[in-house]
Amino acid sequence: MISETRRLVFTADAIVDAMLLWLQSTRRSDLLAGYVKSGQVRTKPDLHLVMIIQSKDLSETKEVRFNADQIGAALISYCVRQKIPLPKQAVKSLERHGDNLSLIIQRRVDRTPLHHLT
Repeated sequence: MISETRRLVFTADAIVDAMLLWLQSTRRSDLLAGYVKSGQVRTKPDLHLVMIIQSKDLSETKEVRFNADQIGAALISYCVRQKIPLPKQAVKSLERHGDNLSLIIQRRVDRTPLHHLT
Protein backbone atom coordinates (compact mmCIF):
# COMPACT_ATOMS: atom_id res chain seq x y z
CA MET A 1 0.00 0.00 0.00
CA ILE A 2 1.11 3.57 -0.66
CA SER A 3 -0.11 6.44 1.50
CA GLU A 4 0.13 10.14 0.80
CA THR A 5 -0.43 13.03 3.20
CA ARG A 6 -0.46 16.67 2.16
CA ARG A 7 -0.95 19.79 4.26
CA LEU A 8 -2.17 23.00 2.64
CA VAL A 9 -1.82 25.94 5.03
CA PHE A 10 -4.19 28.91 4.63
CA THR A 11 -3.59 32.28 6.29
CA ALA A 12 -6.51 34.16 7.85
CA ASP A 13 -6.72 36.39 4.74
CA ALA A 14 -6.84 33.38 2.41
CA ILE A 15 -9.56 31.76 4.55
CA VAL A 16 -11.70 34.92 4.35
CA ASP A 17 -11.11 35.15 0.57
CA ALA A 18 -12.10 31.50 0.17
CA MET A 19 -15.24 32.03 2.23
CA LEU A 20 -16.25 35.12 0.24
CA LEU A 21 -15.81 33.31 -3.09
CA TRP A 22 -17.73 30.29 -1.78
CA LEU A 23 -20.61 32.48 -0.57
CA GLN A 24 -20.79 34.17 -3.99
CA SER A 25 -20.76 30.83 -5.82
CA THR A 26 -23.51 29.43 -3.59
CA ARG A 27 -25.55 32.64 -3.93
CA ARG A 28 -25.39 33.31 -0.20
CA SER A 29 -23.35 36.53 -0.28
CA ASP A 30 -26.35 38.33 1.24
CA LEU A 31 -25.05 37.02 4.58
CA LEU A 32 -22.23 39.50 4.22
CA ALA A 33 -24.03 42.73 3.35
CA GLY A 34 -21.19 45.09 4.16
CA TYR A 35 -17.43 44.96 4.64
CA VAL A 36 -15.41 42.24 6.31
CA LYS A 37 -13.61 43.76 9.29
CA SER A 38 -12.00 40.54 10.48
CA GLY A 39 -12.05 36.79 10.31
CA GLN A 40 -10.92 34.51 13.10
CA VAL A 41 -10.65 30.74 13.35
CA ARG A 42 -11.82 29.41 16.71
CA THR A 43 -11.85 25.94 18.18
CA LYS A 44 -14.20 26.20 21.16
CA PRO A 45 -16.67 24.60 21.42
CA ASP A 46 -15.79 23.29 17.93
CA LEU A 47 -13.81 24.42 14.89
CA HIS A 48 -15.49 27.42 13.27
CA LEU A 49 -14.80 30.75 11.55
CA VAL A 50 -16.18 34.01 12.88
CA MET A 51 -16.33 36.94 10.47
CA ILE A 52 -17.12 40.44 11.74
CA ILE A 53 -19.12 42.38 9.15
CA GLN A 54 -19.42 46.17 9.15
CA SER A 55 -22.61 47.47 7.51
CA LYS A 56 -22.16 49.57 4.36
CA ASP A 57 -23.36 52.70 6.15
CA LEU A 58 -20.98 51.90 9.05
CA SER A 59 -23.86 52.04 11.54
CA GLU A 60 -23.55 48.49 12.90
CA THR A 61 -21.44 45.34 12.98
CA LYS A 62 -22.55 41.76 13.08
CA GLU A 63 -20.88 38.43 13.69
CA VAL A 64 -21.36 35.63 11.16
CA ARG A 65 -20.30 32.09 12.12
CA PHE A 66 -19.35 29.28 9.72
CA ASN A 67 -18.92 25.65 10.79
CA ALA A 68 -16.11 23.27 9.79
CA ASP A 69 -18.12 21.72 6.91
CA GLN A 70 -18.71 25.17 5.40
CA ILE A 71 -15.06 26.14 5.84
CA GLY A 72 -13.93 22.87 4.25
CA ALA A 73 -16.23 23.36 1.27
CA ALA A 74 -14.94 26.92 0.83
CA LEU A 75 -11.28 25.85 1.00
CA ILE A 76 -11.78 22.99 -1.46
CA SER A 77 -13.62 25.32 -3.85
CA TYR A 78 -10.81 27.86 -3.46
CA CYS A 79 -8.21 25.20 -4.34
CA VAL A 80 -10.15 24.29 -7.47
CA ARG A 81 -10.27 27.97 -8.51
CA GLN A 82 -6.54 28.34 -7.86
CA LYS A 83 -5.84 25.14 -9.84
CA ILE A 84 -4.40 23.32 -6.83
CA PRO A 85 -5.03 19.62 -7.52
CA LEU A 86 -6.94 17.68 -4.88
CA PRO A 87 -7.66 13.95 -5.19
CA LYS A 88 -11.40 13.28 -5.04
CA GLN A 89 -11.06 10.01 -3.11
CA ALA A 90 -8.82 11.46 -0.41
CA VAL A 91 -9.90 11.98 3.18
CA LYS A 92 -9.85 15.69 3.98
CA SER A 93 -9.74 17.28 7.42
CA LEU A 94 -9.00 20.65 9.02
CA GLU A 95 -6.48 21.60 11.72
CA ARG A 96 -5.90 24.97 13.33
CA HIS A 97 -2.37 26.33 13.68
CA GLY A 98 -2.52 29.73 15.41
CA ASP A 99 -4.32 32.10 13.03
CA ASN A 100 -3.80 29.66 10.14
CA LEU A 101 -5.85 26.67 9.10
CA SER A 102 -4.50 23.54 7.42
CA LEU A 103 -6.42 21.38 4.99
CA ILE A 104 -5.03 17.87 5.49
CA ILE A 105 -5.38 15.51 2.54
CA GLN A 106 -4.76 11.80 3.11
CA ARG A 107 -4.95 9.13 0.46
CA ARG A 108 -4.11 5.44 0.37
CA VAL A 109 -3.49 3.52 -2.82
CA ASP A 110 -3.45 -0.26 -2.97
CA ARG A 111 -0.68 -1.53 -5.14
CA THR A 112 -0.53 -4.51 -7.42
CA PRO A 113 2.18 -6.77 -6.04
CA LEU A 114 4.89 -7.63 -8.54
CA HIS A 115 6.59 -10.08 -6.20
CA HIS A 116 6.25 -11.62 -2.75
CA LEU A 117 8.84 -11.22 -0.04
CA THR A 118 9.52 -14.34 1.97
